[in-house]
Amino acid sequence: MDAKEAVSVAKLFVGELFADEDITDVLLEEIIFDELPEEWRITIGFDRPTPGARSEHPVLGVLTPPKGRVYKVVTILDESRQVRSVTDRALPELA
Repeated sequence: MDAKEAVSVAKLFVGELFADEDITDVLLEEIIFDELPEEWRITIGFDRPTPGARSEHPVLGVLTPPKGRVYKVVTILDESRQVRSVTDRALPELA
């Protein structure tokens, strides 16, 4: 499979996996092909509601809950197109 196909598989999988969480703005962030295990590591970013967060305005907090950006790494076997894992992509802390 090529990079475009790997991204399509990753986006579709993330969309289905997190379908009940009201995610938005699903975007490609990174592509890595690891030749030794022959697998793709595709980082997908998306916004989803932040648990427990509320707006300071009582009405707006109910109508539009705040969303936070999340990054997931989807690992896909090249030959079979099987998704092996979905893990968090931790970002370095800014000082």
